[in-house]
Amino acid sequence: MGQGVCGGRNCREHVSEVGPRRPSSGDDADCGNQEVDNGARACSNQKFKKLLLFSGNDYLSLSSHTTVSKAASKAALTHGMGPRGSALICGYINYHRLLESFLADLKNKEDCLLCPTGFSANMAVMTTLGNVVSLLAAGIKPLKDERVAIFSNVLNHASIIDGIHLADRQGSAEVFVYSHCDMSHLNALLSNCTMKKNVVVTDSMDGDYVPMCELAKLKKRYGFLVFIVAKKETWRRRAIWNLVQGFHALTGIPVTSPIISLVVGSEEKALQARWYLLKSGFHVTAIRPPTVP
Repeated sequence: MGQGVCGGRNCREHVSEVGPRRPSSGDDADCGNQEVDNGARACSNQKFKKLLLFSGNDYLSLSSHTTVSKAASKAALTHGMGPRGSALICGYINYHRLLESFLADLKNKEDCLLCPTGFSANMAVMTTLGNVVSLLAAGIKPLKDERVAIFSNVLNHASIIDGIHLADRQGSAEVFVYSHCDMSHLNALLSNCTMKKNVVVTDSMDGDYVPMCELAKLKKRYGFLVFIVAKKETWRRRAIWNLVQGFHALTGIPVTSPIISLVVGSEEKALQARWYLLKSGFHVTAIRPPTVP
């Protein structure tokens, strides 16, 4: 017999298992007589604790906002649950295209392309830079001066780094990495580069901002294309920063970044800290740095 339907080891409603089951965070919860908030089937002796989740991106709680829920319900009843396949195979529904048009107007751009995740969007842009060079070379491996020089912030997101690696493997890009927000280092790399097609890609894993004035001066001097990853829009950062200021007012600890780090020594200690926090009602996943803000 396997573990209980609810995941608890003492649950009497068991299901058979083919192989070993990897325990989830739900296994740490107690069993009792409470229903699951999302309407999932619960065992008669099941009980759940309320936990605080810090690993999501729903910063403004829009996923549970009444207006958003009603709009999503209306769209599902009208159009179903999507085109039943990827956009490449089954295309879009009208709502997808309307959203793209709305976002393009909001950003004052000609058009917009939706991607399923931010990771795929960043990878798509980076690999496209390499594909353009390959197409211009008409199938012939481009010479070094014909390649794209990509200048990447050392703290760029993993999706950008993976995309740059793919462009590099195509033989159509040369990669230069500069220190985080260090415009002097970037200037030195640009001044020594003989390639004519230059792209500067900047992001931040630390939740801070690129020095735009200095970057604009370098752009005017060298004429490169700037790719800024704005996964955390300004209004969203402002909301997060307000919460950080509240933390400062509560603890008196000076804070210079929107991200508050907890540094734990060993991996074993991190897992122990996770367990004690879970018992106190805080669901904090022990992960390795760098974290994604």
